[in-house]
Amino acid sequence: MRSTSHKRVRASERIVVIGGRSFVGRALVDSLRGAGQEVLSLSSSDIDLGASGAEHALASSLRTGDRVVLLAGIAPKKPARSDLLVENARLARAVAAALVRVPAAQVVYLSSDAVYPDGARSICEATCADPSSLYGMSHRVRESILSAACADRLAIVRSAMVYGAGDPHDAYGPNRMARSALSQRRIELFGEGEDVRDYVALQDLVALLVLILGHTAIGVWNAASGEAVSARVLAERIRDAAGADVRIESRPRSQSASERSFDVRGLRAAFPEWRCLPLTAGIARLVSDLEREPSAGGIRPQRRPSPMLS
Repeated sequence: MRSTSHKRVRASERIVVIGGRSFVGRALVDSLRGAGQEVLSLSSSDIDLGASGAEHALASSLRTGDRVVLLAGIAPKKPARSDLLVENARLARAVAAALVRVPAAQVVYLSSDAVYPDGARSICEATCADPSSLYGMSHRVRESILSAACADRLAIVRSAMVYGAGDPHDAYGPNRMARSALSQRRIELFGEGEDVRDYVALQDLVALLVLILGHTAIGVWNAASGEAVSARVLAERIRDAAGADVRIESRPRSQSASERSFDVRGLRAAFPEWRCLPLTAGIARLVSDLEREPSAGGIRPQRRPSPMLS
């Protein structure tokens, strides 16, 4: 279920970003402040949401009527551990308790497409959330905790994998491949790169979050481009952007390939002004950003020869 109000966020209304120093948080805070919006950015150095009494500390920082964006969470580690779910649930419970004490006008939670089962195709907002991983379960539990506290004001944004310079994660996808292409002149695929995924550029995710705040939208929304590609195609597009000398190599698979795609017609109908960058253009921007700002991607790109002319 989802609904949209067309009331715009007024400049005097404050937006609180919990996790404001995260990869997505920094970009969102910069975008909002650049538009003249009053923003309170909170990070773990301000409030430890896993600590005892965290809900009281957070509540004391909130004002009734704030718009609250929750981006903070515990990142998954390998191998997956059950405390990931427990720690993320504790964090969400503290936020929910604070929101009960100090009601927000709107709550936006950045979740993950991992709440959908592996192999799900043509996913839309009505697709049943049935996680196949512990990471997906942790997001689903957090969604439920927040829904119990403020369902009538809650927007859940289930995002496909986000890519962009500055991402601290090293998940199998555009960021890892682009860094490897620039620093090692090679991209490693699982198997032959059969896995099919949708990816969303950081600036596009931020633009969608801003629109959801601006429209006072509630309900479930999938942040995806609708352009699902195989890992092999992704690697080839990164090679096109990084240089023809980049090698694409294969390593044995430890698990079977999976496919996940999205039907974004509902999202585009609700937010027709949202334009998602085509993957080829997004990858070109990612590679360019990593080359110009190596510290953002944690790499030191090698000088590459000019592509061969055909």
